[in-house]
Amino acid sequence: MPQRAYGIHSVYNYLHALSLRTIVFMSSHVKLFSIICTHTAREEKEKFELLNLELKRGESLKIKGTLAGDAKNFSFNLGRSETDVGLHFNPRLHEKTIVCNSKRSNNWESEQRSGHMCFTPGTEAKISIKFNGDNFEVKLPDGHDITFPNRHGYDKLTYLSVKGDFKVKSFKYE
Repeated sequence: MPQRAYGIHSVYNYLHALSLRTIVFMSSHVKLFSIICTHTAREEKEKFELLNLELKRGESLKIKGTLAGDAKNFSFNLGRSETDVGLHFNPRLHEKTIVCNSKRSNNWESEQRSGHMCFTPGTEAKISIKFNGDNFEVKLPDGHDITFPNRHGYDKLTYLSVKGDFKVKSFKYE
């Protein structure tokens, strides 16, 4: 049954008793610096979503997780909402390409593709995304960088989602 978390929280090292799948709404002022996720079984495609993120220029996200053994693709979306995305980062393992894009008012814009593929099904991966203001810099597990422009001119990002064949183990905001 979905549960709600209300109140004012100053969160530094915070362990919540509720499963991420059961929290559907958090009210008030919540500032998260890191999240450690535990999963017991893979029921369906993974989805991890944060609202009210408040990622500012010069700040980074570090996401660690595991790719499913049969992984075909996954995506990270950073922006203001599910329909307004500044960075859509989408490794497509079955195509051996990484697609980056942006979405404005639920309409996709021009794709940028990279043939650099360093993700392997069934392995752990650490990805760092730095929001530089003018662009996003994605550091891949093998150290390779992909840069994508901030087409929307965002100065703050409030939305993050991770979808597909990637199970989030930890999330760090710096």
